[in-house]
Amino acid sequence: MKLNKRTIGLLFALSSMLSGGALYLGYDYVKQTASEQQYTSVLAIKEGKLLMAYTPIVESDLTYKKIPVSQYVTGMLSDPEDVVGKTTWLPIGEGEPIFDWKLTDGKLLPKKDEARYEIPLTDFTPMSEIRRGDFVKVWVKYRPMDQEYLEELSEPKFFTKTNDSADMLFTSQVVAVKDGAGAEVFTLTPSQASTQAFADLMDNQQVSSNAQNRLAATYRGQPDTMPARLIFNWTDDQFKAFVEARKYGEVQIGVYQYYKQEELEKAVRQGEK
Repeated sequence: MKLNKRTIGLLFALSSMLSGGALYLGYDYVKQTASEQQYTSVLAIKEGKLLMAYTPIVESDLTYKKIPVSQYVTGMLSDPEDVVGKTTWLPIGEGEPIFDWKLTDGKLLPKKDEARYEIPLTDFTPMSEIRRGDFVKVWVKYRPMDQEYLEELSEPKFFTKTNDSADMLFTSQVVAVKDGAGAEVFTLTPSQASTQAFADLMDNQQVSSNAQNRLAATYRGQPDTMPARLIFNWTDDQFKAFVEARKYGEVQIGVYQYYKQEELEKAVRQGEK
């Protein structure tokens, strides 16, 4: 079959167009693939959520977040199976990637030479804001006593009395907070409005009374049920000191921020990266 010059020209033009289109599509695909390879997906906390320390993580707390590969840090998690069911060790805010070192299995089991003690909340100076996982300082606040009663008590055996006001007995961690029926007490999820108030307090910034009231109304001020008992892992000597201290005054517990030195150093390194 003979082809005239016009037909050959049309075929050549069509062939050139197809080749050019294929080349463009190939270039566009390579460009898009290269662009996608510059990002990776990690798990993060959904918008509007703030998980406090020792909060169990459920699937509805999570979302995926794309970050540049250059910003990926060892320890960021991307598999929900590594996260769901575990408990936060530190607060995690909305949009924040989840690191393995911020999670714990949440069991808080007794260590060697410790036992689990369940103490009625009435044995302490009233405190309704304490929650599971909190680190506390256990104090004895001495009550006024007459000389005859003091001589009868003599000096304490399991702690040291240094003054007439108060002495710290030991530090501990709250294993659980239970209501009268034995169910775990949780705090209601803080609203979006309280997120900044909490962040301000964590940063030791001055916040307005309105922000503080909003925080109190949503952070720890509204437990899902009324606390009745606190559970601790104590050594024998700690329990003896607790029982003995109640003869001398009221036992007061105060929540404080505690970070293991190795975890604090790790957080600093992560921040520097």
